[in-house]
Amino acid sequence: MRKEIGRVGWRKAKGHLASGVCFYQTILWSEELMKTVFWPCVRRRVAVKAEERKEKRNGLESSTL
Repeated sequence: MRKEIGRVGWRKAKGHLASGVCFYQTILWSEELMKTVFWPCVRRRVAVKAEERKEKRNGLESSTL
């Protein structure tokens, strides 16, 4: 009886291990995806926002002068 439980437990553990590895690979892959796709977009957006802020600040300064 104990052997059966042990075998089932091992099978479950193997399943968890496999899904864990799969999950880990997915995280790594999505990290690569983030680096290649997501971050450039964010950087560009942030840069654009910074430029807009700079222009606004310059515009305000020139209007007050």
